[in-house]
Amino acid sequence: MYSKSVKSGYGYDTSKKAICILIADFKIDSLKEIPELYYGYIDGIREGENKRNKEIANRMLKKNMSIEDIIEITQLTKEEIQKLN
Repeated sequence: MYSKSVKSGYGYDTSKKAICILIADFKIDSLKEIPELYYGYIDGIREGENKRNKEIANRMLKKNMSIEDIIEITQLTKEEIQKLN
C-alpha cells in the first residue's frame, strides 16, 4: 500500500526524526496512521528542497554559470533548468 521509495539523502536518521515528529506533533494514536503522514511529511520536505534548488539555479543562470555546473550543484535535471529561462 505504501510503496513510495524514499529518495536518496533521506536515510534512517531523517526517517526516524520524521516519525518522532509525527508522533509528538500530531499526537498519533495508532501506528497505522504513520505511513500516510510520514510520506506526506517527506513529500513536503522534497517540495521545499526542489523549490529552493530552483531558486538557486535561477540565480546561477543570471550569473551565466554553465548548465553542467548548475546540474552538479542543484541536482536538477537539464530540462528543469531549461524551463526556468
